[in-house]
Parts: sequence; structure tokens; C-alpha cells
Amino acid sequence: MRTDHTDGTRHMADGIPHIRPAPRAVPSCRQTSSPCAGFAMPLPVSALLVTALLVLVGMPAAAVRAQGTPATSSAYIDRFLDRDGNGVEDCLDRWLAGRLSWQALRDLASPPALRIADPGEWEGSAIPAQKVWDAGRLRVLCLGAGGASARLAETRAAEAGFCELLHDLDFIGGVRVLVLDEPGLAAYLRHKPAGRVVLDRDGTPALDGSTTMVGSRQLQQGIWRLGQDGSSSVAILDSGCDTAHNDLGDPTNDNRDGPPPAVGDANDWSPGAGSWPVFAGYRVVGWQDVTDDFPEAAGPWDYHYHGTALASVVAGSGRLEPELAGVSPGARLTVVKFYDFDQIWHTWAGDFLAACAWTLEQREALRIRVVLTAVNWSQDLGISDAVNELVAAGLLPVVAMGNHGPDTTGPGYPALVPDALTVGAVNDAGALSAFSGRAAPDQGKPDLLAPGGGLLPSGGRITCADNEPNDTYSPRQGTSLAAAHVAGAAFLLGEVLQDNGVLLPEDPTTVRNLRALLKATAARVENAESEDGASIQALAPHDLPDAARGWGRLRADAAVSALMRPLYPGVQQTDTLSVDENRIVVARRLLLQPGVRYLLEAVPAAGLDVDLALVDPRYLDSSPAGEQVPRANAGGSGVAESLHHEAVEARWAFLVVRRVAGSGPVVLRLTEADTFPEQGRQADLPGHVTGAPNYGSLTQAAGTTVVIPSLVDLDPQARSVNVFDGWGLSVPGWPVYVFTASSSNGGLSQPILWDMDGQPGDEIVLSSEYGSLYFFNNLGAYSEVALDFNVPLTPVVGWELASGERRAAILDDHGQLRAYAWGPQLRVQRDLEHEEPLPPAVGRLTAHEEARLVVAFRDGWVHALDSAGLDLPGWPVDLGEGLSLPPVLVDLDGDQGLDMALPTLNTAVGELRLRLLDGAGHPLPGDGTVLPAAGGAAWLAVTPPLVAGRAGAGDLRVEVLGLVDNGLSGARAGYFLARAGWWAAGGLFSERLPHLAVRGRTDQGVLGFRSTVLAQPLAWDFRDGSGSEAALLGGLSWRETIFGQTAIDGATTGWFLDAPGARVLPFRPPATPGGSEEVPPQALAAGLAPLGDDAFKLIQVRDARVNFLPLRPRGLRGPFWPLARGDQRNSGAYPVVEDLSPVMAAPPSRLAVYPNPGPGRFQFHWAAAPDTPAGRLTIYDLRGRRVAEVPGTTEGRWTWDGRDHRGRLTATGTYLAVARRGGRRATARVVLTR
Repeated sequence: MRTDHTDGTRHMADGIPHIRPAPRAVPSCRQTSSPCAGFAMPLPVSALLVTALLVLVGMPAAAVRAQGTPATSSAYIDRFLDRDGNGVEDCLDRWLAGRLSWQALRDLASPPALRIADPGEWEGSAIPAQKVWDAGRLRVLCLGAGGASARLAETRAAEAGFCELLHDLDFIGGVRVLVLDEPGLAAYLRHKPAGRVVLDRDGTPALDGSTTMVGSRQLQQGIWRLGQDGSSSVAILDSGCDTAHNDLGDPTNDNRDGPPPAVGDANDWSPGAGSWPVFAGYRVVGWQDVTDDFPEAAGPWDYHYHGTALASVVAGSGRLEPELAGVSPGARLTVVKFYDFDQIWHTWAGDFLAACAWTLEQREALRIRVVLTAVNWSQDLGISDAVNELVAAGLLPVVAMGNHGPDTTGPGYPALVPDALTVGAVNDAGALSAFSGRAAPDQGKPDLLAPGGGLLPSGGRITCADNEPNDTYSPRQGTSLAAAHVAGAAFLLGEVLQDNGVLLPEDPTTVRNLRALLKATAARVENAESEDGASIQALAPHDLPDAARGWGRLRADAAVSALMRPLYPGVQQTDTLSVDENRIVVARRLLLQPGVRYLLEAVPAAGLDVDLALVDPRYLDSSPAGEQVPRANAGGSGVAESLHHEAVEARWAFLVVRRVAGSGPVVLRLTEADTFPEQGRQADLPGHVTGAPNYGSLTQAAGTTVVIPSLVDLDPQARSVNVFDGWGLSVPGWPVYVFTASSSNGGLSQPILWDMDGQPGDEIVLSSEYGSLYFFNNLGAYSEVALDFNVPLTPVVGWELASGERRAAILDDHGQLRAYAWGPQLRVQRDLEHEEPLPPAVGRLTAHEEARLVVAFRDGWVHALDSAGLDLPGWPVDLGEGLSLPPVLVDLDGDQGLDMALPTLNTAVGELRLRLLDGAGHPLPGDGTVLPAAGGAAWLAVTPPLVAGRAGAGDLRVEVLGLVDNGLSGARAGYFLARAGWWAAGGLFSERLPHLAVRGRTDQGVLGFRSTVLAQPLAWDFRDGSGSEAALLGGLSWRETIFGQTAIDGATTGWFLDAPGARVLPFRPPATPGGSEEVPPQALAAGLAPLGDDAFKLIQVRDARVNFLPLRPRGLRGPFWPLARGDQRNSGAYPVVEDLSPVMAAPPSRLAVYPNPGPGRFQFHWAAAPDTPAGRLTIYDLRGRRVAEVPGTTEGRWTWDGRDHRGRLTATGTYLAVARRGGRRATARVVLTR
């Protein structure tokens, strides 16, 4: 049976009366813990005795709060518990000195007024055997313990009395949890071990319409379709879970969960550590009881109810009552029971630390994302350190604020830990619940509010699964349930990221970013229950978080939009805010470019009042009170709110608009404030794009002109040449349509814009896939050269001779070369006697000679041709293997002549090789190098090559980006993005990019790509001003098929910016919301057009939609790669930098790592001058602790085997490698996988 804490009446079960205590509104004090769930419990007057006891032992709670919250448990103990610094808590010193009785010490450990009543009957006659409390003993913690001194003290205690070691944890510096009687404790303290000895303390545990209130029901519908992800879990550290409830397990519907001592049912859950379960009926995938209650348990059990209620709110499936499904009904659960039944229920801090340690050990096997706990302790007995360890491992801890109401001395630990996401409660009307805990103004808590019910039944209850009788629900209340809503919402954030192929690093920054996202997108809370819960009172307006409401009420739908729904500059979006709970907060991901000043606006309709905020998650980390978050709230119905913002560097920022009053549409705008004379724009082509954009100037007065070829949806025989000015406006007289035969195949390819006639303004030349070549003048008149019908042509390349004559050269699929002067006038025609040419390149192969035409064929032959179309001496060259990618030309050796780089992908085996030739056709060092697929086994698809970096800076390089398969199957299958190439100074590089991670979810699934569309990459300087980096616009969709029937889809379209080791979100701007409902693009294209004064427009084309995005690169030191083939002529050549000798081409300044990520044997290379000392390599973890020291060679090479300085295998995760040579320093992030 159960007790339902909802009123003060007596209930009968099996003839036995049970008291149902009434919830309390305002407790007079709190010593050990705060009740946090359904859980709102009364505090009898006898609790005043606890206050007196606290004063007696020198630990008044109010004094603790007044002095602020220490950052670590050690600091807390030093300041408040062990004031004399002897390593023993002061109350234990007093007891040993005879100044405190044994009973008083036990009352400190578990105050009678706050002990958890047994909420129900044990089934059958079996109950856990007599243990600590029933035997009149105590528990103590030794923090930082270990070694001989600990063993000696425990031996002496056992000789004098009773001493039992319950937990020996290699966690937060070492934790030993002991049970002692009076003689044993006295002997133990007289032989005090190293570390800090403190008294273990008992803690007290603090869905119908609620899922709509937090926005999760909206996310289960529409474009997101969230709440279906069963590939990872939420860890719930509490009283267990009744998996006999159909919402939480029991797929066989047998309602078995005992009887004791063989409690639980092995058929109700499926351990995920061995093989991840496919069947959705298994909700629990991990189970551990850190106490010694019923060691014979066959699976999860809960004779309390608290953990079952939390599990129901987080991930109840709704199998029995669909409207009572949890926030994330597809989520799996890891259940860690630390409630201990010993005469009554106890929640010892030592058992909580053991639960945290086990959770940390199992986080990878059980795929834990979020950790939920709802018990608080008034003293920090290692709690802060435990929470900080979870955060360091990339786990988001969600905790309950407590049910102590307006008593600001009430908050405990972990509620006060800065890195915990602490949650208070609102009632069914969205008003602050009377019992929801408050904090002191400077403590920065709570962080959020979520539905937890009202103080009185009229304020509402959260209906959640009950442990007994089977398959029933009960109305509950408390901040524990509010925290469960937030834990489910945090899991949804992970789901939407996974649906978009985003895998964030498992580190504290990710945890803080997600915590900031949930806080910043919260809804306003403007009312509160009165202290007795009988009425609703208006609260003062608050733009900044306060000690009662935090940042406001959880809105998961707004948080998801802030992650993935983009707002483009110059594009106006309209959303609707409503009085009901359907939508009260809207948010957008802002696509900002460094160096640009923006104006953000929210323009509400008459009858709607809104406020506006611009949020960078890092603001919230450095400013928990929100002072650095720009806000606008001029007030008034229909009044526009606006902010100015200048992006300093690539960051993830989002716009948040909240309803203040009223309802109606609101217009969202992002425009350039004053950097550019015109704004970013969005335009539509008549059909989907068929060739990459190019730019030029059709007339001297027109400025920059952008040309984009496309199909025409309304006429399948038409092709369109679309012309825009630099600001995205269509140029009068354009587009111009060309018409083909009804059987024509394909579209127009990338044009060139070039002054070919010697008159002011550029002309447009472009070829087609169906055998025609077009010459357009600047007014749109054109000439067509019809060649062999439906024989594809290469893109046109511009070829300028020493005489000044300009030609447009093309090849057809049969190997026929043609070069035309303006007119068009045919100047060269030659059959090169090979088929399937790749896009040609043009450049100066040796210093002081005219440009040559370079043509490579798929069969491996390469020609270098003079102006007459004849092969140069030594050419053609047979490379002896097939080629698949077009050549690029770049001066690799600094001799003022261009060399050739020809990457080629063997799709049969997924091998990428690089061929390197000088201008005479001779192999260069590195020719034939295999470019490994970092982090994987094989390349699946790669982009055409480009040149990035900066000549003379040591990082000029030929580079490709591509999709990598890790070669594994089932749940270990994965696809990633990687980059690889060759440094101009010599040496290959290959590393995985963090921006895309598509992983299998089940062992039974088969993961595969449905579509892959990669635009030709660009390169510009978007990081630190040191040189250009590659940027890829890509659209990918995938599917995991389980047993050939169930399909799990994912998709993403966005930018992937080449920033190894950088944060993922700032360098992966989305182009669409993505996810399982994403319609994969048919075509993508991109380009970069100059506007003058170092300003540019980034041109992004997805099918028929074009966005013109203004940007100002961080630095333009030397050439970059703004177009698909490098420049306006499609030359495929990186310009020769004059007066750059080979000596000036410095070796790479980066510390190269391969493989990265990798399973534990990493090769590092950092080149330097020959006489530079060998140097050393140091590995650090992300907390700055030295892990290993690796000796190097004079060539600047190191090997790390993934072990620490003691030879032990290090944990999986991210590490920092620091190389030092000759007074210089280079760093790289290393991701270790097992």
C-alpha cells in the first residue's frame, strides 16, 4: 500500500490506519534536508529542537547561508563543520570530549522531526534485516581517505567495538563510509586517519496538463516529433522504480514485483550494458541498489513510491493512459536506489555518494545523459564534489530546490551547487507554489521552475504512476516532480541534437551551455500562491532571475527552437504567442557573423506585449544573475522591442521573445544595423539550383553581381540564369531563360563572370549537362553553341594568354577540348583521346610563363596544354590509377610555379589517395600518400579539394572534407565528418571534425545514409585572423532500420566550419531545423561575394531558396577560396604569392594528431627547424591535471598510448596535449575512445 501526501486525513489499508500528513507552507527551520517531492511534508513544532541543537554544536544553518556557498565540499567543511581544522567534524569532537550525548549525535544524523515515514506496508513478512539505525549505531564519512592510516583506524575501531566498511569509493578523492557503535567510533576518532571525518547524515526527499505547460507535448508533434528516443537514458538516484507498472515496464503485464526478499522482476527490465534493448516495453536499462536492502532482488523495485513518481514524469510511456505520458516518453531509465530501509527510510549522504560514483562508472555503458536527484542535505558532505564530478564527465545534474517555502535558510546540497540545475515548482495555473523553496538573493538559486502542483489540492497535482496497487496513478506535489519535468526536457535537447547528427563534447562546457539554454528560454512567472495556498498574488515584474522564481518556468519547445531553428539576417519571420500554454515563448538560433553590428527586433501586433533578450550561453556562465544578458522591455501593447549587438567572434547566440500580456502574432527580425548599406536578403529561384554561384560586375555602375543557374519548376524545358546584385536584389532584365529540347538532361553548370570583350563590365559564360555552351552579354542577350546533344560538358574555365586574349575552355564527356574567345570564336579544338574529363584548371606552372590548361581524366591521364592546345614537354602523364576529383593548383614548394594536387577516392574500399605533381609532371614528395579517414575506417564521400591557410604562415594546405564510416555495426556504427590533406611545407594531416556524429542506437539496427548532398567547399578566415579555413554546406539524411521494419530517421542541413577542437555549436550553424521530419535537399551551393571594404555576402542556396548573409572575415591576409573552383574564372588555382622563397614556407604551426578520436595510441607531429631540441609532450585532463609526460624525437614526433604516468588506462573523454619545443608551444585536443 502507499501513503499519498495530499491531505491530512487518515486512510485504511488492510485494516491498518496510516497518517497522510498535510503539506506545510512555511517551515520554521530545516537542519538535515528539505523535502523535495509529492512529497511536500509537514514540519512539526518539534523541529525547533533541531535548531537549538544546531546552535549547540556550532552549525546554525542561517550562518551558513549568510556566508555564501563555498565552491567545493572541502571548503565547506573547513568553513562550517571543522572550524578547528583538525580533520574531524566539530560535533564529533564534542561527543568524544563528553560534551554531546550519543543520542544527540544520532539526532544530528537523522533528526526525528525530519525522518521519512514509511509510506506503505511491506509485502509479506520479510523486511530488511536489522542494520545501522535499528541497532543503535551511526555512520561516518571519511573523505580523502585511503591507505594505511584508514585501515589502521578501522582495525582499532573493530577491536574496540563495531566497525563495518559499507563503501570504499575511488571517487572525489576517496570516500570511505563506515558504520560504528559508540566504542568503535571513540577508537576510530582517537586513531583518526588521513582525510576529513564527518558525520553521515540522513536526507529527506523533498501528468496530464503539465507536459503542455513546459512545451514538451508540442515537441512530440509537428516538425520535431521528439520524445521517441530510446537510445540513451536518464539516471534517477532515488528510492527505486516499480517496473511492474505498465508505463515503466512490465511488457508481459504479469504485475510481478516480489514477494520479498526476491523483489522485482527480471522480465520487467533489460540491462543495457550488454546489449541495448530494442523493445520499447523495457523502460529501465540500468539498475543498482547501493544499500543492502534485499540483495536477492531480481530487478528494480520501489516500496516507497518517490522514485516511481519521478520516473513516471520523466519517461512514463503513457501505455495505460496516453494523456499521462511523461515529458520524454521514449527515454530509457537508469535507476539507482540509495534510499535505505533501516527501521524507517533513510537517505544517507554516504549512500548518495556511492550512487553518484556508480552512475559515473556506468555512464558510457548505460548511455546516461542526465542525472536526476531530489534529496537535499543541509551540510555539504562531499555533495558538491560529487556533483562537480558528474559535470566534469558531461552529465547534467538536475536537482530539486526543496519544499521549504519562503524560508531562505532552507536550501541545501546539491540544490546550492552552482553547476547543478536546481528546480522549484509552479502550480497548475503557472503561479509559484507556496511550498517551493527560496534562497538568499546572492545564491543564484533556483535556476528554473516547472510544474510541481500547488500547496492545496485547488492548486493542482501532478498525476504520476504509483508503486502500489499495480498500474495505478496518484496525484502528487513537490519540487521533486518539478525537477523531473526539467530532467525530461534536458533529455529532449539531447534527442533533437542526435536527430541532427550533433554530438556535443562530454565536458562541463556542454553541461553549462545546455543549462543556460533551458534557463534563458524560460517563461515569465508573474503570480504566486499565498503562504497558505488559498489565493493567488501578483508578483513584481522581473527581467532578471530572483531567489524565488529563478529564470522562470521551463519551456522545452523554446529551448529546442533556440538550438536548431535559424533566423537569417534580412529575413522576417512571424510567430504567434498565445494566452494559453500552447506557445508563450519563442526563440531562434541567430546566424551572426563576427565584425557585424546587428539590430534585433520583436514587433508585436496590437494587443500583445513582449520582452526580448539576446542570449549567449557564456554570458550566463560568467553572470549567473543575468546582468550581462542584453534585454529590451519598453512595455506596452503593440510596442516593438529592439537591441543592438555586434558579434565579436563565432558564437552560439539566440533570440528569446516572451509573452508579457495579451496574444497575437509577433514579427522577428535580424538586420545589419550600420555595417552595410543594405541588408541580408532571401530570394527564391524559379527551380532548384544546378550550379554553384559566381560573382563579377556586369556594369561598372552595378557593383557586385551574383549569378546562380537553376531549373524552372513551371517549365521542364527551361533553364534559368538568375542574376542578383550584391545585396540579393534581382537585377532588372533578369532572369533570362534558355529553352532546351524536351529530352534534354540536366541543367546549367557553374558560370564564369569575366570581361571577355574588353568593354566595361563582365560577361557570363556557362555550359550545360546537355551539350550547349552559352555566352551572355551584360544585358542578357546570349549566343548558344550547340555541341553534341546530351553529351555533358565540364564547367567553363577562364584561360588568359600572355597576349591578353581571354578564352572560355570546356571539354565534353568524350574528351573533345574547345576554347572560345568572345564572339564566340573557336580558337582551339582537339581530341585528347580520353573520356570523362574532370573540371579543368588553369594556372602558371612555372615562374614567368603564361597560364596553362590542366586536364585530368578519370582513367588517370593528366594533360598540361599550351595556348595551342598542345601538350607541354613531359606531358601527358599516366598516374596509373583512376581519378575521381578535379585538380587544384597551388605553389607547394615556394618556387613561384603552381604544382598539382589530385586527390582520388576509391569508393570500393573507401581509400583516399593524394597525387602530387610539379609543373613538369614529376612526382613531388608525398605523391601517392594515403589520406586516412580519421576516426573511421573508410571514406564514403568527399568534397572536391580546395586550398586553405595562408602562404608564408606555415599552414597553407590542400584539403578535402568528407563523410567517414567507422566500419563498425549495430550500436557501435557511426558516421563522422573528417578533413584530410597535405601541408605545403610537407606532411599529411587527417582529423575528425566534431560537427557531425551519426551513431547507431541498437545492436540490432542497420545504419545507412539515405542522401548525401555536399556543396563544393569554400575557405575564408572565420576564426582568428591567421588564415582561411574550410567551410562546407552539407545536407545529410540517414536511417537506422531495426529488424527490417522499424525505421529511425535523422537529417541535418547546415554549415560545417573547419574548426578542429573548437566548440561544436558556434561552428555549426543550421540552415534548417533538421531532424526526423527534415526533407533532404536536392541540391546545395555556396559562394562568397565581395562588397568592398573587406565586407562580403555569403551566398547559401538550398534547392530554390537563396540566402544572402553579410559577413566580415576576421582577416584577409592573402588570397582565400571564395568560390567552388577558387575564383571567378573557375581556375581551380590558388594565386602564387610573389617573393615567397621555399625557406619562407614554414612548417605547420599546429600540433597534428592521428587518429583523433582514437582508441588509445596517438601519433603527434609538430615540425620545427632541424636544430630544435626534441621537446616534450604533456597530456592534461580538462580539469588541468597532468595525466602523462611523453618523450619526443628531434623530428617532433611523440606517441601516447592512452595511459597515465602510472601506466593505468585513462578514462574515455577529451584531453589536452601540450607540446613544447625550443621555447615554443602548441596544443591540440585529443578525444580518447575505447
